[in-house]
Amino acid sequence: WHKHSDAGRVTPAALFEALQAVSGDDAIFVADSGNGTFLAMEHLRLDAPGRFLAPVDYSCMGYAVPAAIGAKLGAPGRDAALEEAIARGHRDVREEWHTQSSADRVTPAALFEALQAVSGDDAIFVADSGNGTFLAMEHLRLEAPGRFLAPIDYSCMGYSVPAAIGAKLVSPGRDVIALAGDGALLMTGLELLTAAAYRVGVVVCVLRDEELAQIAQFQRTTMNRAADSRLHPYSVEALAAATNCAYLHLARDAEAPAVLAQALARSREGAPVMVEVAIDYSRKSYFTRGVVATTFWRLPWADRVRLLSRAAARRLVKP
Repeated sequence: WHKHSDAGRVTPAALFEALQAVSGDDAIFVADSGNGTFLAMEHLRLDAPGRFLAPVDYSCMGYAVPAAIGAKLGAPGRDAALEEAIARGHRDVREEWHTQSSADRVTPAALFEALQAVSGDDAIFVADSGNGTFLAMEHLRLEAPGRFLAPIDYSCMGYSVPAAIGAKLVSPGRDVIALAGDGALLMTGLELLTAAAYRVGVVVCVLRDEELAQIAQFQRTTMNRAADSRLHPYSVEALAAATNCAYLHLARDAEAPAVLAQALARSREGAPVMVEVAIDYSRKSYFTRGVVATTFWRLPWADRVRLLSRAAARRLVKP
């Protein structure tokens, strides 16, 4: 901020620095909706609570990104209208996903519906970075906290397998299901050797599409091609054998309930199980579609035109 100067105007850095220098040690700063709040949060350094007031309520929701539903954390009581809006959104998502079917792959809707049907009411689901997390958030409907673990913040790949093992050690009487992409499995899949040695019965659903799907989807959307996101071939069955895990293959929607029930039955006996799921990623998640659209509309006009021109050119010229 101090690199920014303007001979004819007052910079935010100069304003807030002077304000704190001349005001009392217990001064109270009151911001309004918009830049006043955001600049104050970036510049003020206050040593005690009760010294900064800002309009944190429904009136300023959607400032950065338009929000379809505004949720106020910490609000007293229950908000029936908000609950109904969320439930309606869940129904719409489920109905849209159920319009997708696949004869020779496993659709996300069929996978998650079967998982929740055959697992225990207190099952723990552990997602990995990428589509595993976003699809789980779109499909799972969980009734209590402590049932969903995911690598938020830095979104590290390889989270799900060791996290699932830890969850099962802490809660041995509950079903624990990891949702690992086939790229993420390469990072920490060997930890299942420890699970087998100590009879930690986790189920690892390997979402098998032979590429880094989330990155590849972004690339194809903007560039009409994927670059360096294809995985080198490997055998999930051989990896299961090498780590002393049971192995099952889930090839299509109709097989999901029986295969997943068998996997959970084996896991309850103390055997870690890898389920190779021939996942169908032909339909983009809401997250993927939302990120692309939001990022595009945030760009300056010149960058939008440049991006659209490049995308059009790449659809006309074969790679």
